[in-house]
Amino acid sequence: MLNFDSCNISDISVLGDCFLPNLCTLDLSIHSVTCVPSLDKYTNLEDLWFCGKVGTNIGIDSCRSIASLLQKEDCSLQHLNLNHCGVGDEEGEEIRGSLKRNSSLDLLSLYYSKMTEKGCSAFLKLLNDISSIKGTYTSNHTLTQLTLRNLFDEKTTAINKHADSAMVLNKIYDGDAHTVGRAKVIATQLNSNTRRELCQLQGID
Repeated sequence: MLNFDSCNISDISVLGDCFLPNLCTLDLSIHSVTCVPSLDKYTNLEDLWFCGKVGTNIGIDSCRSIASLLQKEDCSLQHLNLNHCGVGDEEGEEIRGSLKRNSSLDLLSLYYSKMTEKGCSAFLKLLNDISSIKGTYTSNHTLTQLTLRNLFDEKTTAINKHADSAMVLNKIYDGDAHTVGRAKVIATQLNSNTRRELCQLQGID
């Protein structure tokens, strides 16, 4: 475990140059880092706390580095905190895209992100893709805790409600892909009112 909480670190490029094979927890909370090097070697990493100082922006290249780790088959990352990291829709899409096939990440916190309703809707689609029965069945069944942003207008509140419902099923069935997928199909595709709401939130005709 490496704990640099409140150390105001601004450069972590050394992580890309060295390798700590047994590193499971990296806490860089309250940092001012703007560039995250490749983390591909750190497949044993389980907890990455990367909460920045207010105004910190890690940028899309850093999100791609994190996404690359999440896409690895042997990725062990369970908890990822990117609060106050300036994650907008484009950066969020990098993270979201990496979670389509990820089966390790349980918690993702993007509080105080810069994502718009569009970006938040994309994460809802990750958890329950209402575009087709197959899409729902093959959605992400691993995440059980997701925080998107600190602004809660009517649409974002609705997005959070449906995302929470999907994550409750993920937790109940403990990531069992077949059982969770089937439960989501029954709960949403076969419920006309719920399906209509999800279609509206995900921009599906």
